[in-house]
Amino acid sequence: MEINAVVSENARRLREEKRLTLDEAARLTGVSRSMLAQIEKGDVNPTISMVWKIANGYKVSFTSLVEPARERPVLLRGDDAPILEAFMMNDIRIIREIFYWK
Repeated sequence: MEINAVVSENARRLREEKRLTLDEAARLTGVSRSMLAQIEKGDVNPTISMVWKIANGYKVSFTSLVEPARERPVLLRGDDAPILEAFMMNDIRIIREIFYWK
């Protein structure tokens, strides 16, 4: 994936996670509303300076904007967790999986 597409996707995702409008994001970052919209659409290549401004405004790391998003582990509790059966010799052990990757 191109860096421009990564920044575009991450900038939009982070803004939406923080429930910010483009106007609010512009005020926090110091990057104009129209520029943020163009960055999120992937229409422009943001400068490093702009990426830093967005990261600082959103209070996230620079790398959270320039690295591809990773799947996050999901915490399951109690009966929501799938049960795995492990066979060792003649014993059947039931293991309740607490964390799993989507």
